[in-house]
Amino acid sequence: MSAPQETKRRPGAFWRALGVLLKALVRLTLVLLVGVLVGAGIYYGVQWTYYTTILPIQQHTRQIEGLQGQIEALEAQQRDQTADLQRRLADLEGEVTALGETDATHTQALAELEQDLAELEALEPRLTDLAAAIEAQATEITRLQRTLRSLAKQLSEQQSTLAAQAEGLSALEESLNTQLASLNADLSQVTNTQVNLDARLALAQAAHDLLVARLAMLEDNIGNAREAIALAQEHVDQAAALNPALAEELAALQPKLEALDNLVAQRAFRAVPTLDSLWADIVDLSMRPSVTIEVTLPATSTVTTTATLTVTAAPTSTVSP
Repeated sequence: MSAPQETKRRPGAFWRALGVLLKALVRLTLVLLVGVLVGAGIYYGVQWTYYTTILPIQQHTRQIEGLQGQIEALEAQQRDQTADLQRRLADLEGEVTALGETDATHTQALAELEQDLAELEALEPRLTDLAAAIEAQATEITRLQRTLRSLAKQLSEQQSTLAAQAEGLSALEESLNTQLASLNADLSQVTNTQVNLDARLALAQAAHDLLVARLAMLEDNIGNAREAIALAQEHVDQAAALNPALAEELAALQPKLEALDNLVAQRAFRAVPTLDSLWADIVDLSMRPSVTIEVTLPATSTVTTTATLTVTAAPTSTVSP
């Protein structure tokens, strides 16, 4: 009896569970449907509120701001126009004042002209006297012209004399210029000799420096040897500056001197032969015949003679009214 009863009860429990599940699904569906409706209402309601209320308010606000800007611009333009009109009014008042002053000046000028006319009428007798005086001065001018022609003739004769004297002075000038050129040539030769001697002395000092370096190396004093080599480099540069004809050969010695300095610093066995070779080269350059060096001297002075003749005529007499 118990087994069949349990079989009958199980189908009833299944349907009850299924009913509960369906109810839950229906409730969930209703909740979701209500949520979707509420969300759609909120979404579309916000859009509707924005387009119908907020957006028009923003547009009106921008329009009001634009109108305020236009009003301010019009007010500024009005102020500028007012200030311009005031300036023009002030200028017109100044022009009116200036015209008044000009009118007064013209009135004064007319009065002065009338006074001048009266003075001219009073001066008519004096003008007659001046005409007579001018005729007398014309006669005096004619006499002075004859005197000037005589003076011109004398001046021509004196110019001929001066021309002859100028020729003599020109010959003297050429002689003096020749002597100055000879003196400048002698001075150039002396200067060339001095420059060559200075260059040889610098090379002799460089050779002496190398001998000092050789003695220092024999005494195993590397510091003094390098100092002597540095002095030799300076003396070689000095000789190159004094004698440009040997500048290229002396410049070729500088790398050798630097190499010698490195050998001495390293205490290399090749240092002594290298030093002897450089010493022989420097001595050979110092014993070469003198080379002519171009020396720029100041331009030779020239002797210029000028003759001036001044003729002064007596001043013409004047007639005072």
